[in-house]
Amino acid sequence: MSSALTADLQKDIRLIERGLAKGFLSRAAADKLAKDLPDVADKADWVDIDGLDADDDNDAEDVDADGDDDHGED
Repeated sequence: MSSALTADLQKDIRLIERGLAKGFLSRAAADKLAKDLPDVADKADWVDIDGLDADDDNDAEDVDADGDDDHGED
């Protein structure tokens, strides 16, 4: 794994929390890493789950056994 990728992974709060839970990081190290993370809330995409169509959840049912949507037609 490249050192740049490793450095980027250390900026992931989920991995910081995992490292803390597994004992790979001390609380002080986890707190320092979390404190140094940038605030990227303005880059988040918000999803209104109440506004999703019920039909969107069934898209997988539209694909037949051979992986296409022709339902047996060749």
